[in-house]
Amino acid sequence: MKYQNISPEELEIKLKENNPIFLVDVRSKEEYDERHIPNSILIPLDNISHDITDQVKDKSEKLFLYCRSGRRSKLAAEKLADTGYNNIYLLEGGLNNWKYEIE
Repeated sequence: MKYQNISPEELEIKLKENNPIFLVDVRSKEEYDERHIPNSILIPLDNISHDITDQVKDKSEKLFLYCRSGRRSKLAAEKLADTGYNNIYLLEGGLNNWKYEIE
């Protein structure tokens, strides 16, 4: 499997553990500016294959991806898996299912 789903509850626990994680919002800049999960970084879907290498050099690093509903993060996960990333998690249902802190 190229990626795994992670529930909002599981992701919230990971965020509270205080271990740095790569939480990537793959939506547009406008959507990100409107609201996003704290400490996430913006890498829009169209730029993901190229721009991720600037942020995450180790292709076995855990990546947590989200978008609004899950469709774009799934596309991003497939692109990243095709470039060799192998530890990818998708937020189930995206921000639509996120019940926790938003900036």
